[in-house]
Amino acid sequence: EPLTSYGKILRNTRLLAAQSENIKKMADDILGWKHVSETESIFPLLDTLWDIGEDGEESIGTLANSLFTIVHPEKWLQQKYELYANYLHTFLKNKKIWYNLLGETLPTRILILNQNNDELRAGGGFPGTVFLLEFEEGKIRNISFHDIYELDHSLTEYVRPPEWINQFRSKLFPWKPVEFRIRDANYFPTFAESARHINTLASASKIGNIDLIIGINTGLLSEIMWVTWPIRVEWIPMKLNEKNISLVLSMLVEAKE
Repeated sequence: EPLTSYGKILRNTRLLAAQSENIKKMADDILGWKHVSETESIFPLLDTLWDIGEDGEESIGTLANSLFTIVHPEKWLQQKYELYANYLHTFLKNKKIWYNLLGETLPTRILILNQNNDELRAGGGFPGTVFLLEFEEGKIRNISFHDIYELDHSLTEYVRPPEWINQFRSKLFPWKPVEFRIRDANYFPTFAESARHINTLASASKIGNIDLIIGINTGLLSEIMWVTWPIRVEWIPMKLNEKNISLVLSMLVEAKE
């Protein structure tokens, strides 16, 4: 049985190695695509990505299972593997959804909330900034970046908040009427409900109607850096890693000392 497992490891390692040049070229193409995105569609690159991903998913799964039969990993490491394997599987099985989001049939407008989960909200964290991405036929038609207060200030009409928000904020600010703004709209227990309210407010702001709202927490950066390596920024006197990235960003944003 150990010899069989070693054989599987070698075979699948060779398969992954054979795909590495294709993956590297595709990554270079995707990075270059942002510079020509107004004229070139990303769909051909995504077709390649799915072909590699579908082949790679099976190879990675077999390789991991073979390794786990020889060396029993720590529980946290196996959980991480299962988590990312599930991400990959979910990504690959929803190809049609991703193509629709990239404007395959109709133009789409996607709002990405950059949420600071060091400043908690039920929907993930305080959405201090947002990105607006506009796609059509796999091409980026527009990318814009907005401060959340910039959007809120573009709302001219009074919007009464839900009663429980009204009760809470009226105690903090008894001298002024409580308004409902985008920065407060992800207080709801489910993100879907928060997104509906955010879309209503965004439609009345300078951004306009949105097709999809995505929340990204600073915790995602920690997850990404866990699988990469520390980052050195010239004007920050320490390496940024998965353990300190959230705190450092909070200090920079809030000007903490």
